[in-house]
Amino acid sequence: RRVSGSPQMKEEVELTPQLEAVVTAEVCAGSTLKIVAAAGSGKSTALRLYAERRSLRRTLYLTFTKAEAAAKDADYKSRGLHHVTVSTLHACAFSATHDLHSGDVADELQLDAALLARLTSSSSVDWPAARRDAVRRTIECFLASDALEPGAHHMEAVGVDRVGLLVAAGAVWHAILDSVDGIRLSHDAYLKLCQVLPGRRVAAFGDADLVLLDEGHDCTEAQIALAAAPARAWGLVIVYDFNQRIYGWRWAATEAYMAALPAVAVCKLSRSWRFGPALSLLASQLLSGHREQVSIQGNLARNT
Repeated sequence: RRVSGSPQMKEEVELTPQLEAVVTAEVCAGSTLKIVAAAGSGKSTALRLYAERRSLRRTLYLTFTKAEAAAKDADYKSRGLHHVTVSTLHACAFSATHDLHSGDVADELQLDAALLARLTSSSSVDWPAARRDAVRRTIECFLASDALEPGAHHMEAVGVDRVGLLVAAGAVWHAILDSVDGIRLSHDAYLKLCQVLPGRRVAAFGDADLVLLDEGHDCTEAQIALAAAPARAWGLVIVYDFNQRIYGWRWAATEAYMAALPAVAVCKLSRSWRFGPALSLLASQLLSGHREQVSIQGNLARNT
Protein backbone atom coordinates (compact mmCIF):
# COMPACT_ATOMS: atom_id res chain seq x y z
CA ARG A 1 0.00 0.00 0.00
CA ARG A 2 1.10 3.61 -0.48
CA VAL A 3 0.68 6.16 2.30
CA SER A 4 1.43 9.85 2.33
CA GLY A 5 4.57 10.99 3.99
CA SER A 6 6.51 14.19 4.30
CA PRO A 7 7.90 15.66 2.15
CA GLN A 8 7.00 13.05 -0.48
CA MET A 9 5.02 9.86 -0.90
CA LYS A 10 6.69 6.79 0.53
CA GLU A 11 5.84 3.13 0.15
CA GLU A 12 5.02 0.86 3.06
CA VAL A 13 4.53 -2.86 2.72
CA GLU A 14 2.13 -4.62 5.01
CA LEU A 15 3.78 -7.97 5.56
CA THR A 16 1.86 -11.21 5.58
CA PRO A 17 3.14 -13.92 7.95
CA GLN A 18 4.77 -15.62 4.95
CA LEU A 19 6.60 -12.46 3.89
CA GLU A 20 7.62 -11.77 7.46
CA ALA A 21 9.14 -15.25 7.72
CA VAL A 22 11.20 -14.61 4.59
CA VAL A 23 12.56 -11.15 5.39
CA THR A 24 13.44 -12.03 8.99
CA ALA A 25 15.27 -15.28 8.18
CA GLU A 26 19.04 -14.81 8.45
CA VAL A 27 21.79 -16.43 6.41
CA CYS A 28 25.45 -16.21 7.26
CA ALA A 29 28.49 -17.06 5.15
CA GLY A 30 28.25 -20.62 3.85
CA SER A 31 24.54 -21.06 4.63
CA THR A 32 21.48 -21.06 2.35
CA LEU A 33 17.87 -19.93 2.65
CA LYS A 34 15.43 -21.49 0.19
CA ILE A 35 12.22 -19.71 -0.81
CA VAL A 36 9.52 -21.53 -2.77
CA ALA A 37 7.57 -18.68 -4.38
CA ALA A 38 4.44 -19.24 -6.46
CA ALA A 39 3.65 -16.96 -9.39
CA GLY A 40 2.36 -13.60 -8.21
CA SER A 41 3.12 -14.34 -4.55
CA GLY A 42 5.31 -11.30 -3.92
CA LYS A 43 8.72 -12.85 -4.59
CA SER A 44 10.24 -9.66 -6.01
CA THR A 45 8.91 -7.67 -3.06
CA ALA A 46 10.29 -10.23 -0.63
CA LEU A 47 13.79 -10.09 -2.14
CA ARG A 48 13.75 -6.28 -2.24
CA LEU A 49 12.69 -6.08 1.40
CA TYR A 50 15.33 -8.65 2.30
CA ALA A 51 18.00 -6.42 0.70
CA GLU A 52 16.54 -3.22 2.18
CA ARG A 53 16.71 -4.57 5.72
CA ARG A 54 20.38 -5.48 5.29
CA SER A 55 21.81 -2.22 3.99
CA LEU A 56 25.23 -2.92 5.55
CA ARG A 57 25.72 -6.15 3.61
CA ARG A 58 27.29 -6.11 0.16
CA THR A 59 24.55 -7.80 -1.84
CA LEU A 60 24.67 -9.42 -5.28
CA TYR A 61 21.26 -9.93 -6.90
CA LEU A 62 21.41 -12.53 -9.69
CA THR A 63 18.61 -12.64 -12.26
CA PHE A 64 18.29 -15.04 -15.20
CA THR A 65 18.53 -12.73 -18.24
CA LYS A 66 20.31 -9.49 -19.10
CA ALA A 67 16.98 -7.74 -19.72
CA GLU A 68 15.71 -8.68 -16.26
CA ALA A 69 19.01 -7.61 -14.73
CA ALA A 70 18.81 -4.18 -16.38
CA ALA A 71 15.23 -3.65 -15.22
CA LYS A 72 15.98 -4.79 -11.68
CA ASP A 73 19.14 -2.67 -11.51
CA ALA A 74 17.19 0.46 -12.53
CA ASP A 75 14.49 -0.30 -9.95
CA TYR A 76 16.96 -0.85 -7.11
CA LYS A 77 18.93 2.28 -7.94
CA SER A 78 15.72 4.34 -8.01
CA ARG A 79 15.01 3.08 -4.49
CA GLY A 80 18.45 4.05 -3.23
CA LEU A 81 19.63 0.46 -2.71
CA HIS A 82 23.20 1.26 -3.70
CA HIS A 83 24.60 -1.65 -1.67
CA VAL A 84 23.00 -4.06 -4.18
CA THR A 85 24.73 -5.05 -7.41
CA VAL A 86 22.45 -6.65 -10.01
CA SER A 87 23.85 -9.06 -12.59
CA THR A 88 23.38 -12.48 -14.16
CA LEU A 89 25.33 -15.54 -13.07
CA HIS A 90 26.79 -15.90 -16.55
CA ALA A 91 27.98 -12.29 -16.55
CA CYS A 92 29.79 -12.81 -13.26
CA ALA A 93 31.48 -15.97 -14.54
CA PHE A 94 32.27 -14.30 -17.89
CA SER A 95 34.20 -11.53 -16.14
CA ALA A 96 35.97 -13.94 -13.79
CA THR A 97 37.31 -16.00 -16.73
CA HIS A 98 37.86 -13.24 -19.28
CA ASP A 99 41.59 -13.90 -19.46
CA LEU A 100 40.81 -17.43 -20.67
CA HIS A 101 38.56 -16.45 -23.58
CA SER A 102 39.05 -12.70 -24.16
CA GLY A 103 35.36 -12.43 -24.96
CA ASP A 104 35.55 -14.94 -27.81
CA VAL A 105 32.90 -17.40 -26.63
CA ALA A 106 30.80 -19.96 -28.53
CA ASP A 107 27.20 -20.93 -27.79
CA GLU A 108 28.36 -24.56 -27.74
CA LEU A 109 31.72 -26.31 -27.82
CA GLN A 110 33.22 -26.68 -31.29
CA LEU A 111 34.81 -30.13 -31.53
CA ASP A 112 36.29 -30.87 -34.94
CA ALA A 113 37.89 -34.17 -35.91
CA ALA A 114 41.44 -32.82 -35.85
CA LEU A 115 41.05 -31.47 -32.30
CA LEU A 116 39.61 -34.73 -30.95
CA ALA A 117 42.33 -36.72 -32.70
CA ARG A 118 45.02 -34.56 -31.11
CA LEU A 119 43.50 -34.75 -27.63
CA THR A 120 42.99 -38.53 -27.75
CA SER A 121 46.14 -39.46 -29.73
CA SER A 122 44.04 -41.00 -32.48
CA SER A 123 43.29 -40.38 -36.14
CA SER A 124 40.84 -37.76 -37.41
CA VAL A 125 39.08 -40.49 -39.39
CA ASP A 126 38.05 -42.00 -36.05
CA TRP A 127 35.83 -38.99 -35.42
CA PRO A 128 32.96 -38.77 -37.89
CA ALA A 129 30.24 -36.20 -37.26
CA ALA A 130 27.93 -38.52 -35.30
CA ARG A 131 30.71 -39.57 -32.92
CA ARG A 132 31.85 -35.98 -32.41
CA ASP A 133 28.28 -34.99 -31.63
CA ALA A 134 28.02 -37.78 -29.03
CA VAL A 135 31.14 -36.46 -27.29
CA ARG A 136 29.85 -32.90 -27.42
CA ARG A 137 26.51 -33.83 -25.86
CA THR A 138 28.27 -35.80 -23.12
CA ILE A 139 30.44 -32.79 -22.34
CA GLU A 140 27.43 -30.43 -22.36
CA CYS A 141 25.54 -32.65 -19.91
CA PHE A 142 28.63 -32.76 -17.68
CA LEU A 143 29.12 -28.99 -17.83
CA ALA A 144 25.54 -28.50 -16.63
CA SER A 145 26.03 -30.91 -13.71
CA ASP A 146 27.77 -30.32 -10.40
CA ALA A 147 30.24 -33.17 -11.03
CA LEU A 148 33.99 -32.60 -11.12
CA GLU A 149 34.68 -35.10 -13.91
CA PRO A 150 32.62 -36.51 -16.84
CA GLY A 151 31.00 -39.84 -15.98
CA ALA A 152 28.87 -42.53 -17.57
CA HIS A 153 25.71 -40.88 -16.23
CA HIS A 154 26.41 -37.89 -18.47
CA MET A 155 26.22 -40.04 -21.58
CA GLU A 156 23.18 -40.73 -23.69
CA ALA A 157 22.06 -44.32 -24.22
CA VAL A 158 24.42 -45.13 -27.09
CA GLY A 159 25.48 -48.69 -27.63
CA VAL A 160 28.75 -48.10 -29.46
CA ASP A 161 32.11 -47.47 -27.79
CA ARG A 162 30.86 -45.83 -24.61
CA VAL A 163 34.30 -46.18 -23.04
CA GLY A 164 36.00 -44.44 -25.95
CA LEU A 165 33.49 -41.60 -25.92
CA LEU A 166 33.90 -41.11 -22.17
CA VAL A 167 37.69 -41.05 -22.52
CA ALA A 168 37.35 -38.40 -25.22
CA ALA A 169 34.99 -36.35 -23.06
CA GLY A 170 37.48 -36.47 -20.21
CA ALA A 171 40.28 -35.38 -22.54
CA VAL A 172 38.23 -32.40 -23.73
CA TRP A 173 37.42 -31.38 -20.17
CA HIS A 174 41.06 -31.50 -19.07
CA ALA A 175 42.01 -29.51 -22.16
CA ILE A 176 39.52 -26.86 -20.99
CA LEU A 177 41.01 -26.92 -17.49
CA ASP A 178 44.54 -26.60 -18.88
CA SER A 179 43.62 -23.88 -21.42
CA VAL A 180 44.90 -25.99 -24.30
CA ASP A 181 45.16 -24.15 -27.61
CA GLY A 182 42.32 -24.84 -30.00
CA ILE A 183 39.58 -25.01 -27.34
CA ARG A 184 37.09 -22.17 -27.69
CA LEU A 185 35.11 -21.93 -24.48
CA SER A 186 31.33 -22.08 -24.48
CA HIS A 187 29.20 -20.15 -21.99
CA ASP A 188 28.58 -23.31 -19.99
CA ALA A 189 32.32 -24.08 -20.01
CA TYR A 190 33.48 -20.83 -18.41
CA LEU A 191 30.67 -21.08 -15.88
CA LYS A 192 31.81 -24.64 -15.07
CA LEU A 193 35.35 -23.38 -14.52
CA CYS A 194 34.02 -20.97 -11.91
CA GLN A 195 32.19 -23.83 -10.22
CA VAL A 196 35.20 -26.14 -9.90
CA LEU A 197 38.06 -23.63 -9.44
CA PRO A 198 37.93 -21.80 -6.08
CA GLY A 199 39.93 -18.81 -7.32
CA ARG A 200 37.57 -18.23 -10.25
CA ARG A 201 34.56 -18.69 -7.98
CA VAL A 202 35.79 -16.00 -5.62
CA ALA A 203 36.47 -13.68 -8.57
CA ALA A 204 32.94 -14.26 -9.91
CA PHE A 205 31.26 -13.09 -6.71
CA GLY A 206 33.72 -10.34 -5.79
CA ASP A 207 33.27 -8.93 -2.31
CA ALA A 208 29.60 -9.90 -1.92
CA ASP A 209 28.63 -11.29 1.46
CA LEU A 210 24.97 -11.84 0.49
CA VAL A 211 23.79 -13.39 -2.80
CA LEU A 212 20.14 -13.40 -3.90
CA LEU A 213 19.66 -15.98 -6.67
CA ASP A 214 16.37 -15.63 -8.56
CA GLU A 215 14.64 -18.21 -10.81
CA GLY A 216 16.49 -21.16 -9.28
CA HIS A 217 14.15 -23.59 -11.02
CA ASP A 218 15.77 -22.71 -14.37
CA CYS A 219 19.36 -23.03 -13.12
CA THR A 220 21.57 -26.01 -13.83
CA GLU A 221 23.25 -28.02 -11.10
CA ALA A 222 26.51 -26.27 -11.99
CA GLN A 223 24.97 -22.83 -11.48
CA ILE A 224 23.44 -23.80 -8.14
CA ALA A 225 26.65 -25.50 -7.00
CA LEU A 226 28.59 -22.35 -7.91
CA ALA A 227 26.32 -20.11 -5.84
CA ALA A 228 25.98 -22.63 -2.99
CA ALA A 229 29.60 -23.77 -2.72
CA PRO A 230 30.17 -24.98 0.87
CA ALA A 231 33.38 -22.96 1.43
CA ARG A 232 32.12 -19.49 0.54
CA ALA A 233 32.18 -16.04 2.03
CA TRP A 234 28.54 -15.21 1.26
CA GLY A 235 25.13 -16.26 2.48
CA LEU A 236 22.75 -17.41 -0.25
CA VAL A 237 19.03 -16.81 -0.69
CA ILE A 238 17.66 -18.87 -3.58
CA VAL A 239 14.11 -18.46 -4.93
CA TYR A 240 12.37 -21.07 -7.09
CA ASP A 241 9.09 -22.66 -8.09
CA PHE A 242 9.21 -25.68 -10.40
CA ASN A 243 5.71 -24.91 -11.68
CA GLN A 244 7.27 -21.92 -13.46
CA ARG A 245 10.17 -23.76 -15.09
CA ILE A 246 10.78 -23.00 -18.78
CA TYR A 247 14.34 -24.21 -19.42
CA GLY A 248 14.17 -27.86 -18.33
CA TRP A 249 15.52 -29.00 -21.66
CA ARG A 250 18.88 -27.38 -20.84
CA TRP A 251 19.61 -29.97 -18.13
CA ALA A 252 18.19 -27.73 -15.43
CA ALA A 253 18.44 -29.11 -11.91
CA THR A 254 15.66 -31.42 -10.77
CA GLU A 255 13.25 -30.89 -7.91
CA ALA A 256 15.01 -33.69 -6.03
CA TYR A 257 18.34 -31.90 -6.43
CA MET A 258 16.92 -28.68 -5.06
CA ALA A 259 15.19 -30.48 -2.20
CA ALA A 260 18.51 -32.06 -1.19
CA LEU A 261 20.31 -28.70 -1.11
CA PRO A 262 21.15 -27.99 2.56
CA ALA A 263 19.41 -24.92 3.96
CA VAL A 264 18.88 -23.17 7.27
CA ALA A 265 15.19 -22.85 6.40
CA VAL A 266 12.67 -23.33 3.57
CA CYS A 267 10.13 -20.51 3.38
CA LYS A 268 7.03 -20.53 1.20
CA LEU A 269 5.18 -17.76 -0.57
CA SER A 270 1.99 -19.41 -1.75
CA ARG A 271 -0.76 -16.78 -1.90
CA SER A 272 -1.07 -14.88 -5.16
CA TRP A 273 -1.50 -11.11 -5.05
CA ARG A 274 -2.98 -11.20 -8.55
CA PHE A 275 -6.37 -12.75 -7.80
CA GLY A 276 -8.68 -13.79 -4.99
CA PRO A 277 -10.00 -17.11 -3.61
CA ALA A 278 -12.77 -17.65 -6.18
CA LEU A 279 -10.36 -17.78 -9.12
CA SER A 280 -7.81 -19.80 -7.17
CA LEU A 281 -10.46 -22.42 -6.37
CA LEU A 282 -11.48 -22.64 -10.01
CA ALA A 283 -7.86 -22.95 -11.16
CA SER A 284 -7.15 -25.66 -8.60
CA GLN A 285 -10.19 -27.63 -9.75
CA LEU A 286 -9.12 -27.35 -13.40
CA LEU A 287 -5.59 -28.52 -12.60
CA SER A 288 -6.63 -31.35 -10.29
CA GLY A 289 -7.31 -33.63 -13.24
CA HIS A 290 -3.84 -33.11 -14.71
CA ARG A 291 -1.42 -32.93 -11.82
CA GLU A 292 -1.43 -34.41 -8.37
CA GLN A 293 -1.37 -32.34 -5.19
CA VAL A 294 -1.84 -28.97 -6.87
CA SER A 295 -3.40 -26.13 -4.90
CA ILE A 296 -3.46 -22.45 -5.87
CA GLN A 297 -4.13 -19.94 -3.10
CA GLY A 298 -5.49 -16.50 -3.91
CA ASN A 299 -5.12 -13.38 -1.82
CA LEU A 300 -7.97 -13.36 0.70
CA ALA A 301 -8.05 -9.55 0.70
CA ARG A 302 -8.90 -9.35 -3.00
CA ASN A 303 -12.16 -9.84 -4.86
CA THR A 304 -12.06 -11.84 -8.06
